[in-house]
Amino acid sequence: MSARLFVLGGRDVGRSFAIEEAAVLGRGEECDVKLRDRSVSRAHARVFREEGRWILEDLGSRNGIRLRGERVERAPLADHDEILLGELPLRFRLEDSSLAAEELEAAPAEIVLAEEPAAPSEADERIARSGPRAPARACSRQRTTGSFLGWDLAELPGWQRTLSILFVLAFALGLGWLAFRAIQGFRSSW
Repeated sequence: MSARLFVLGGRDVGRSFAIEEAAVLGRGEECDVKLRDRSVSRAHARVFREEGRWILEDLGSRNGIRLRGERVERAPLADHDEILLGELPLRFRLEDSSLAAEELEAAPAEIVLAEEPAAPSEADERIARSGPRAPARACSRQRTTGSFLGWDLAELPGWQRTLSILFVLAFALGLGWLAFRAIQGFRSSW
């Protein structure tokens, strides 16, 4: 029996992905299900069949997985389950939902909850206070083609988005002022 994942938000909203036996979900090119969301790790999670039931497993992602409101490391999936990969909502659907109820009744549910993150160490706090650092080349933002200037404004951090908008406004005001001065120059020469 196959399953399908539906993307409920973000840049991929409305897309769906068929899963036959197993699939790796993430932003990386090597993933079976490629998701374009900053909160999703390169190899975030894996969905696979095991002993007649579907399992969701975290692959050590930074932002984790939430299923039924709980952060989990590994959990069985049921038809219509809503999953959060980081901040990206997905819905899990079985292709034949009449078999879904039989699977859930036949297999006992074992959910492994994720451990809460440990309190930051003194070194972590010093690094956080030192301010933002330039991202490593391997973690650089993926550029998309087909959008204005080859990148998406929504992918930028808030401060860069604000500066970009201010720059565009200043440029537009400068062009307006130049047009105004040119019109005044033409009027005075007549």
